[in-house]
Amino acid sequence: RNTQLLAVRAYSAAGGHRASLVLKGVSTQDKFNQGETSTAGYQMLDLRMSKELRLGKGQQLTISLFGKNLLNEVARNHT
Repeated sequence: RNTQLLAVRAYSAAGGHRASLVLKGVSTQDKFNQGETSTAGYQMLDLRMSKELRLGKGQQLTISLFGKNLLNEVARNHT
């Protein structure tokens, strides 16, 4: 399997913001085992964001948002 990974991540500790954007590209899979079939390549886009809020008296709340497979791709891993 040919996998190419491109990851772009940006962090900001000062404001309690975090963001991660990951784009993964997988080539066409044409080498497969018995019982499997060839599959087309795909690109997978994931997003993660979080915000930390200070509530006082040493308490903290973290709000997170996760988006997986935002391009709505069909992805199959071969053995």
